[in-house]
Amino acid sequence: MQGEVLKLASRAAAWCALSHFRDKERNEVDIVIGDGCGRVVGVEVKGSATVSDGDFSGLRRLAAACGDRFASSPVLYDHERAIPFGDRMAAAPVSVLWF
Repeated sequence: MQGEVLKLASRAAAWCALSHFRDKERNEVDIVIGDGCGRVVGVEVKGSATVSDGDFSGLRRLAAACGDRFASSPVLYDHERAIPFGDRMAAAPVSVLWF
């Protein structure tokens, strides 16, 4: 799934930089997308059909590290329903990549 996100980002009309996030406590985010205006989006990719609050721990650390530059963070998962998980965070079906 991460490969699909990277392919789509490479075709984006706007410039973006792709990276990975890991802090000293080993909290991670699979994909971090930065745009030319300094905004940051974190994307976590899960292969399961369920998402829990713990799946957002790395994204919350990224949001804290980025401050006002943090735009949003989806956790992409194998289901058809989007679920909000707080301010600027949600679980989203992986199928959103192809719409």
